[in-house]
Amino acid sequence: MNGHTAPQPPQPQSGRPLPRWAQKRAAKLAEVWGPSRILLAYPRTRLLLLVPAVATAIAGGFFLGFPLVLIAAGESRATVAVGIGLLALFAAVYAAVALLVIGAVRTSILVTDRGIELRQFLRTTRHVRWDELNRVEVQQSGYRTGASVLVLTTGERIVCLATDPRRAVYNGYGIRSFQGPGGRVFSPITAELIDCHRAWQRGSLPRA
Repeated sequence: MNGHTAPQPPQPQSGRPLPRWAQKRAAKLAEVWGPSRILLAYPRTRLLLLVPAVATAIAGGFFLGFPLVLIAAGESRATVAVGIGLLALFAAVYAAVALLVIGAVRTSILVTDRGIELRQFLRTTRHVRWDELNRVEVQQSGYRTGASVLVLTTGERIVCLATDPRRAVYNGYGIRSFQGPGGRVFSPITAELIDCHRAWQRGSLPRA
């Protein structure tokens, strides 16, 4: 022994049971990176997202049903035309809202000892290996202020939508936890990502 303590890998997220979705995604990730250990997974719960999903389904049934009744019971061409117009309008609005809900449910970040998986709204899933990551910082301006940003070795910046302060309740944090030193907005998830990246730099995480 040389008297130095071997670097220890970071412990899984807060000792809490991992979300079921994270375990399923980890199984999928094994096909990309091989077996890995989950370090972070956000959102911590998707149950709260069921509320807008159910509300959207109920509202959709009402708003789509009303013009259908007009069309079916229309006694004149004008009434039928109004019904068709309302049906087209409500269908477009309902589709847009449904996409927002689906995107909100899909958006997530999964961190393992092999790298980071980002599922960004309706966009393509991104996989970032630790050796592709230069640093982690926090967005300090614009609509996504407070969200974590992955800065790759290529210079590309990826804003992690799952870490947006607006999703704090889904991630198990209060909005006040985003207050950093000097009045800056600093996500606690950003701090966790930085810790994981530093652990990889120290050699505490396996090298691909």
